[in-house]
Amino acid sequence: MSGGIRLFSVRGIPIRLHWTFFLVLPWLAFAMARQFAAFAAGAHTSRDALLLSPGTWGFMLAVLLFGSVLLHELGHVFVARSQGSQVHEITLMLLGGVSHIGHVSREPRAEAKMAVVGPLVSIAIAIVAYAAHLVFEGIAPDLQFGLYYLSHINLAIGLFNLVPAFPLDGGRVLRSVLEPRHGRVRATAIAATVGRVLSVAMGVWGLLSGNFLLVLIALFVWGGGTAEAVAVIQREKLEGVRVLELTDTNVAPVYGAETLRRAGDVMLATRSPVLLVRGPEGRVGVVTADDVARVPERDRDARTVDQVARFDVPMADASDLVNDALDAMDQRQLAYVPVVRGSWVVGVLSRETVFRAAQLDTTLRPSMDNRPSAA
Repeated sequence: MSGGIRLFSVRGIPIRLHWTFFLVLPWLAFAMARQFAAFAAGAHTSRDALLLSPGTWGFMLAVLLFGSVLLHELGHVFVARSQGSQVHEITLMLLGGVSHIGHVSREPRAEAKMAVVGPLVSIAIAIVAYAAHLVFEGIAPDLQFGLYYLSHINLAIGLFNLVPAFPLDGGRVLRSVLEPRHGRVRATAIAATVGRVLSVAMGVWGLLSGNFLLVLIALFVWGGGTAEAVAVIQREKLEGVRVLELTDTNVAPVYGAETLRRAGDVMLATRSPVLLVRGPEGRVGVVTADDVARVPERDRDARTVDQVARFDVPMADASDLVNDALDAMDQRQLAYVPVVRGSWVVGVLSRETVFRAAQLDTTLRPSMDNRPSAA
């Protein structure tokens, strides 16, 4: 999940804050206000000894939580970079962090290393923070309080992510252990199944205990594991397939100076939701039916195609592997990319076409593999 407010960069990696972060602030402030004495007692201090108010501590704990998640994710991305992967950004949100990494190593040992380093970073922070908490016990109550909960937040992040529930870090380690024996697709399916079973257990526990945050986490584990398992199967089915094999060469072109009315008419005539756009100075882009539909119909005679078309899309070479093209599309969150062969634009590669090809292969491949050989 990309997007959100860009905060800053760490070694060239943009750090973004998703809007769901702001759901945590009132919840923590409310929890602190209701049970501040219990929180203080847990940190071996008293409510009266603390200088900061419950609301302020609620905000501080939210900052500590997301700072801890950021350090956890940085552990992942620094190892990914050392393995030659490109890191696009990190997004912090309600249920943790998401690192957007391109060309992740598929070697099981490398995946296990990248997965386990995040929890290890969190556990290391927990140990250091708890040791510091003991040093300041009885000397600086507010610092003691903050260090105690910094320790517990990181311990919870580290141990929870080691649970073998795909797509959590522990689930990725489980897949890397299973992959040498079962292959990537089967190992992913097993890890995702384990993740779904554990997510059901978490969801039931959350409902019975009234912990709805745990229910949300259970839904995330179920949905995330299932979606990634499907994506891995599709990628495996497309292994070795070249872009040209799935390129739609019948996409009509329009000029950037033409009206959106004209573009819409061409789409209707060709029954195509995307058109190639020839812009000024030889630029090539795409315009989709959604781009046209976002402009009110009464304004489409006055607006031109180049005002809504995307010219910043990467070009996919016809000889490229489809999976490499998908990586580029994922990075920019694109549904279509133009395809070039030499100096000629020959068509468009669409995510929908790729998905249909993978689905067809999944449906037919077992029967095709088991068909009798021709004598």
